[in-house]
Amino acid sequence: MSAQMRSPHPLQCYREGFASNRESRYALFANYQKVVHREKPSAISKSGFRSFLCSGLQRSTHLKNGQKQKLGSYHQCYRLDGRLVAIGVLDLLPDCVSSVYLMSVFLEYSIL
Repeated sequence: MSAQMRSPHPLQCYREGFASNRESRYALFANYQKVVHREKPSAISKSGFRSFLCSGLQRSTHLKNGQKQKLGSYHQCYRLDGRLVAIGVLDLLPDCVSSVYLMSVFLEYSIL
C-alpha cells in the first residue's frame, strides 16, 4: 500500500495571456533580473519585460482531429500558497509545446 503525500503548501499552475495580471509578473521579473542577472534597478524596465517576455507567437485557434487547440505564446504561472513564484514562457505549437524561458523567486519553503 502506498501512502500519498500531501503538501501543506498548495501549488497552482495555470496559463495566462500576456495582458492579464501583468504587475505581479513584472515584479517577479524585476526581482529575478536583480538577483540572478545582477542588473541594476535602473536597467530594469516594463518595456524590457514586454519586449523580452511578452512578445512571441501570435495567438490563434487551430482545429485538429475535431478539437480546438489554442496556439501561440503564453505565460505558465505557478503559485505556491497563493504567491506567484515562477513564470514559464511557452509556445504552444500544433504538435508540441516549447518552453522558451523560466524564471522563479527563491523560496523560503522546504521541499520536505
